[in-house]
Amino acid sequence: MEPAIQREALFVLAEIAIALAGFAGIVAAIGKPETDLDRWHARQVVEVGVWLVALSLLPVLVDLLGVSAAAVWRSSSGVVLFVVGGYYLVNRGSVKTMIHAPSVSFVAVGDILALSACAANTAGLTGAYYEAGYMYVLYWFLVQGLVYFFLSAKVLWTRPR
Repeated sequence: MEPAIQREALFVLAEIAIALAGFAGIVAAIGKPETDLDRWHARQVVEVGVWLVALSLLPVLVDLLGVSAAAVWRSSSGVVLFVVGGYYLVNRGSVKTMIHAPSVSFVAVGDILALSACAANTAGLTGAYYEAGYMYVLYWFLVQGLVYFFLSAKVLWTRPR
């Protein structure tokens, strides 16, 4: 049976996410973040990396069920909308404690756009571009991970020697 989706890009995104989370661990071990904000940024890199790996592999797992490509992307978008949207609703308190960070408002706007793309994709409003809507969400998580990585890596060059 021929797969309904192109899997290579999804696997590459998963590999990048694993590498990003690994580098974040190295930065945290070497830089030893001292402030709550630095620790939060380091945690966010790992958290976003785990989300990105899971979301990258989700369409591959759905594709193994043998459904059409549109069903793969629409159902995957629905899972993202439900799981990631629910996660953000449950964890609003941790974001509120870090609201003084300029990165939070940037990320919040991007998350709203990503979840909106998932909602449109799940409802079938994206026409024949189901894959593009889902890949936008994955690329957003990658950008978010990179932002948090650089914010957490600043402890390496700002700490006293």
